[in-house]
Amino acid sequence: TQATYAAAMDDLVRKITERAAVETEEPWVVAALGGYGRRTLCLHSDVDLLIVFDRPIGPSEERFVNALLQPLWDLKLTVGQHVRELSEFEGADDDQNPEFLMALCDLRLLTGDVRLFDEVCAVVHRGDAGRSDRLTATLLPLVEERYAEFNDTVYQLEPDVKKAPGGLRDISAIRLLQWVS
Repeated sequence: TQATYAAAMDDLVRKITERAAVETEEPWVVAALGGYGRRTLCLHSDVDLLIVFDRPIGPSEERFVNALLQPLWDLKLTVGQHVRELSEFEGADDDQNPEFLMALCDLRLLTGDVRLFDEVCAVVHRGDAGRSDRLTATLLPLVEERYAEFNDTVYQLEPDVKKAPGGLRDISAIRLLQWVS
């Protein structure tokens, strides 16, 4: 099942991260995002990871990231990685990247500093009064564009369950709109 596959991926990422951890002494966190965060991985799903450091990224943190990602790439996994410093979340306006915001809705700790993960969550889940309006204004044109690719119809001979109208992308968009409201 999808949850079993996600649990196996969790174990793999944790083991690789444990080996990579010798590269840095700075606090870090590795979290699952998007479908991986929701535990809905399929055989060829992307493994989306958020790697956050408490302080500025230096050579040792770069070695940590490389030691974490290289084995996943060697396994021929498609890895979507976001590497950030905690300070990059403060005051950042990610409303221009709705896909990343949708992925953050499903942020799930895999391993690392729990205090740092709590700080990331506090910043990510904090919204201002206009955030919902800005995100909606950005997200809806993307939905309309995707619908146009499918001739604005839910009736498909061979539906794309991920991108077609009524598919998984719509479910994610609805969840995102609920999250920011």
